[in-house]
Amino acid sequence: MPRRRPASPLFSAAVVTALLLTGCSADAASEPSADVTEAAMPVSSDVTSAPETSEESAPPADDESAAPPLSGQAWADRKVDIWLEVEGANSIAGLYEPFRLIESWESPEPGHLVFHVDPRISDGDDVYHQNLGPAKDLWMIPAVMLEMTWEQNRDLEIITARTTDGSREESYSREEKMGPIASGHTQPGTQEWADELVGLWLEAEGVQSVKGLLTPYNTVESWSATADDQITFVVDPGILDYDDPAENAPGRSGELHMITALMMQNLYCRIPELDSIVATTSNGTHREIITRTEQEPGADCWT
Repeated sequence: MPRRRPASPLFSAAVVTALLLTGCSADAASEPSADVTEAAMPVSSDVTSAPETSEESAPPADDESAAPPLSGQAWADRKVDIWLEVEGANSIAGLYEPFRLIESWESPEPGHLVFHVDPRISDGDDVYHQNLGPAKDLWMIPAVMLEMTWEQNRDLEIITARTTDGSREESYSREEKMGPIASGHTQPGTQEWADELVGLWLEAEGVQSVKGLLTPYNTVESWSATADDQITFVVDPGILDYDDPAENAPGRSGELHMITALMMQNLYCRIPELDSIVATTSNGTHREIITRTEQEPGADCWT
C-alpha cells in the first residue's frame, strides 16, 4: 500500500530548483516540533546508541555493504525521507504548495517513485504569481525533487506525480535531467560535430534555434570546430552592452563567459571529447574560453 503523509502541520522549508524558470522557496515559519512525524523518519538510523555489551559478548559488527538493498515501499519511503532532509522539513506538510498537496507515495517498479497528489492542485490561487497552470504545478513536484536530490538518489530513475482521481499525470526522469546524448557518429573537429554539439545544447534548453534562447545566449551568430576537442562561438558585439566595464578586465566579458560556462555545463557529461569552448565577438575585441578542467570540480555525470 502507498504510504500516507502525516496530517500534522509543521514549519515550511526552502524549496528551490535551478531547473525551473520560476523557482519556489519557503522560509521556516517556526521551529520544528520535537515530535518528528513518521514520514520524516529515515527507514534506518544510526542516531540511537546500541546498548553497551562486554567485549566477549558483543555481536559482530554489521556489514552495511552486505545489507540487502531497499525495495518497494521501504525504498519509496527512503527517497521521500532524503528529500525532506535536504529541504529541512519534518514532513510533506512542512513544504509549500504544490508540494504539500502530496497525499501518498509508492514505488511500482525499481527506480520509479510515484506521488499521489490532491486533485485540487492549482485550483486555488497561484502562490508563485506566475500563472503556471495545473500541468506545470503538477510537473514541479517530480522536477523539484529530482533536482534537489539527484546526487543522493542515484538509483532514482523517474518520478511521477499523479492526481488521486487519475485525471492528470506528470513525470520527470534522470534522462531528462542529463539531457540528450551525442550520437557518436560525427568526427570530432568537423563542422558536423560542432553542429551536433549545438543541436544537443538547444535540445537540452528546449528550443529550436539559438534565437529561441534568452539573452545573452541568443547573440551567438555562428560556430565552428577550431580543434578536435574545441568549439568556438562567434557572438554579436552587441553582447558587450550587457557587460559592466568596471567588472571586466580589458578584452574580457562576463556575458561571453556565461555562454561558454552554460554550454560546458550542459555538454560536459554528454561529449567527453569536448575539452574547451571559446566565445569571441565577431569584431575580435573580446574573447573568453572555458576548459573541461575548470568545469570538472563541480561536475558529476551520475553514471
